[in-house]
Amino acid sequence: MKVGSLLAIAFLGTERCDAFTPTSPTLSHRQQASLHSPASRSRLRLLPVEFAEPSVAAAIADAPLALAGLFRQVTPGQARGEFWFQFVAGSGGLGIGIAQMPKIAKEIGSVRSLAGEGPTLGGDAVSIGPLAGLFYPPPAVKDVEKVIAKTPSAVSISKQSKSPSYFAAQGYIVGDDFTTVLSKAGCNPLAIKTAFDALTEGKGSAVEPDIFDEKIRKWKGDGGTAAYAADLQGAAVTKIISYGTLIFLIGLVGDLIIESGINGFVE
Repeated sequence: MKVGSLLAIAFLGTERCDAFTPTSPTLSHRQQASLHSPASRSRLRLLPVEFAEPSVAAAIADAPLALAGLFRQVTPGQARGEFWFQFVAGSGGLGIGIAQMPKIAKEIGSVRSLAGEGPTLGGDAVSIGPLAGLFYPPPAVKDVEKVIAKTPSAVSISKQSKSPSYFAAQGYIVGDDFTTVLSKAGCNPLAIKTAFDALTEGKGSAVEPDIFDEKIRKWKGDGGTAAYAADLQGAAVTKIISYGTLIFLIGLVGDLIIESGINGFVE
């Protein structure tokens, strides 16, 4: 049985779903009755109480049927038409997505290669957790403490900026400027890199000055290396979600193209 058919069954197979349809005091008796009518029982309704507006509730209730329609059975002629449409429309995005995979692997490899490079104070490593460990080798506690101690304010880094980046010109802290300032202070490259990724929360190559100062203040205060490690784990989660979404979309587009091709051209 096709994956699409299984998903359609999952969406439409529930015959009686009244337990999943909470009542709301803002709906009239007639509207409440319509939600529990025989026609509506064939729809999987998972409506939170907040969606008291009937039009919104109806739109959400119909969403499973609309999604299941994507997996409808089609004739070979329809499948061939969908194949060429999806191939032309999706191949460009698919190529771009696949091209990102070597770049992601190279980025992760370059970070992991920082282990053992540059000056280090040695000693015990920071416990960064298993998720962050997927992307970063754990730096030494003393190296991270030195980065925290030597990191100046956002304004100070911006004044020393040599980056041509638009964001740097707007007062944002970019990776090149952060690395330059901390490298001049004799900090460890791995500790610098992980600290900057923790500051950006894994969302890019620049961080707003207010967020930068707030996090550094927390690290220099009671938070210490534990707060740094928590922020680095948050950055790792962001990366996992981003990379996972990319892989999912690549697989989805590829599956649509392959499945429609099989249905249209393979007897």
